Amino acid sequence: MNKSVFDSIAEEYNEQREKMDRGERYCFEIIKDYLYFYGIKPYSGVDLGIGSGYFMRMFLREYVNLKIVGVDISNPMLCEARNYLSEFINRVHLVCGDIRRMNFKNEKFDIVISSLTIHHLNDRDKKKVIKVVKKILKKGGLCIIWDKFTTSNKIDSLYHSIWKKRMMGQGITAEEIIKIEKRRRYDKLICLNRFIRMLERSGFVRVNTPYKDLGMSLIIGERGII
Repeated sequence: MNKSVFDSIAEEYNEQREKMDRGERYCFEIIKDYLYFYGIKPYSGVDLGIGSGYFMRMFLREYVNLKIVGVDISNPMLCEARNYLSEFINRVHLVCGDIRRMNFKNEKFDIVISSLTIHHLNDRDKKKVIKVVKKILKKGGLCIIWDKFTTSNKIDSLYHSIWKKRMMGQGITAEEIIKIEKRRRYDKLICLNRFIRMLERSGFVRVNTPYKDLGMSLIIGERGII
């Protein structure tokens, strides 16, 4: 993870996410259905890589008893999150830390969320984060991931071309797109099926992808009893 990159874009990040919103709102409707199906009324959760709080705000608005620990490596991002989530500040505990090495002692949570974070990690660090998620989730709790994955160079290029046209139609300027594309060189994408196997080998069950969009995938898996 390149901390300096996140520090430098923190102030403009939420405005950019509002314009882009690569499926988060639709994903959240699906997530609500899953939580209802599993009979989970989330009272506790962790957001690994909370950034400026864009995705988490949807959860806090919907689930009025939910308390969240939001972890991020970037202090400027956490400052933005503190402002963006100010109406929920009594239910949000923000921590500056490395999600690969977080120690929650004996705390267990109903849900663990990660949005647009996993693709910044190499495969070894992805496995470390999966271990952290399994350790802190209650048995039967849900791991919820919304992130970028790779298919093949040809399809990835096609997806990116379609994405650029969509973003320009949604008000993202050419200058903003250039900045976003520069950040892509730090991406460490993994094949979706390979990442799902990582989760399953770590003890997650009923792992599935109820929504996909141009290389983005929503993954939901249940923490098994083992």
